[in-house]
Parts: sequence; C-alpha cells; structure tokens
Amino acid sequence: GMIPESLDDALSMLKKRGDLARVKAIYLVPYFDNPAGSTLTKERAGEIHEIANRYSEHNKIYVVTDEAYRLLDFNQTAQPSLWAGDRNLNHTIVVGTFSKSYSPGIRVGWGILPPELITPVNDVKGNIDFGSPNINQYIMYEVLRNGWLQEHVSKLCDHYQQKQNAMLDALDEHMSTIDHCSWWNPGGGMYVWLTLPEIIDSAFDKPLYQATKQAGAMYVPGHYCFPKQGEPVQHNTIRLSFGQQTPAKIAEGVKCLATAVNSVLSIA
Repeated sequence: GMIPESLDDALSMLKKRGDLARVKAIYLVPYFDNPAGSTLTKERAGEIHEIANRYSEHNKIYVVTDEAYRLLDFNQTAQPSLWAGDRNLNHTIVVGTFSKSYSPGIRVGWGILPPELITPVNDVKGNIDFGSPNINQYIMYEVLRNGWLQEHVSKLCDHYQQKQNAMLDALDEHMSTIDHCSWWNPGGGMYVWLTLPEIIDSAFDKPLYQATKQAGAMYVPGHYCFPKQGEPVQHNTIRLSFGQQTPAKIAEGVKCLATAVNSVLSIA
C-alpha cells in the first residue's frame, strides 16, 4: 500500500513549491487493491491520517478510502475500516460498492462522508448520472434488510479462494523454478501481482505477450498500473486476475504464461 514517508515527501515538495493548496484528497484502496492485491497496515493507515491532518494548512485534505474489495477477505480477518481511525470523519471519506461483493451488474455504491460534503457531493453526482437506478437500489435495500449480504459474501469468498489457490498452485508448479520470478498470496480480492526477470518486458508489443497470446492466454502488462511520476515503471510486471475463469482454466493459463516466459528467456 501507500508508503507514508513517500506521501510526506510529496506533500513537503508541493508545500515548498507553493502548490499545497491544490491538494484536496489522498486516495487509497487499502484492502486487496487492484492491481497488486496488497493491504494497507493499520500502522501505515494511522500515519497517513496524521500526515493529512498536518498538511491541512490551506484547506482540509481528505483521506478517501475506497473499500471495494474489503469484504472479499478469504481468511475473514475482520480488517477494520480506515474509518475506525477517524470516527468523527474529520478527514475521512469512505466509499464502497456492491458490484464486487454482491453482483457485478448491480452498479450500486455507497459512501460515508463528513457532513460538510454530503450536499455538494449529491449535487455533483446528480449532474453526472441523473440518479442511480431505482430497481437496483431496492434490490440492495432488500438484501441488506434481510441480512442476505454476509451469507452471499461468505459463498463468494469460498468461490474466489478456490480460484486464487488454483492460480497460486499453478505459479508454484510452473514458475517457481524460473529465477527472479516472485508473487505473494493476497488473501483476498481478485488479483495476483507477478514480477518477472528484469530482462523481460511484458508490454503488448513485446515478445512475451505475443508468445503468451499464441499459447492461448492473456494478461494485463504491469506498466499500465504505474503513474507517470514517482516510482520508476517496472516493465517486468504483470497483473493476473482470477475473478472470471474457472480454476482449471486459470491453471491452464498460468502454464501457458510459464511456457511463454521460458521461451522468451531462452532467446534473450
């Protein structure tokens, strides 16, 4: 997740340039994030809250915590919301969606906002989408009123965990013998972040992607997930998703990817 020291450095630089007043919010995806599947530690969350408060010199700097993947916790660790570190909502905006935890087509989100933002956010939202679909909201109202969400989430976590395990097992089987390949068990969400040997470029127009596609699989090159400024882009990275395919197809896809990696390495 976000490194507080790097955030502090960035805000300090903006302050020296006279641009601190332009900063309105710090955006986080603290649980099983897209693309890396990483989760922000409680200690880092507390530091980020402190930094936001300290640099709120010209205007309040909010911490926007996007909890889209928080419920997809396969180990049921009951990770507290970042809201827990700011119960009065002095600097915290919490947003989420039922599209990941209930149904992709439901397209209903929710938010917990500081009181001063409720009216302006509603006004802007109304101008953008002219209102969320009523039928979808009524569906989620009934789901929540009857206590059906958690039961469904438990089934969904079991389902996704099987897919995640299929991907991790296939990586262990087919890629653990390739030097300088690494990944970790995210324990939730939908993604695994794969780092390849530095001599491999995962871009669409490079040999690895072409070989992987020819073998029958596809992936998202990791360089698309890096900002234009900040940390150097790592062209040897890949975002793998286990959200859609069956465990068997996932295992087959990882095998195709490993075959392509070995093929590219053999001629590098």
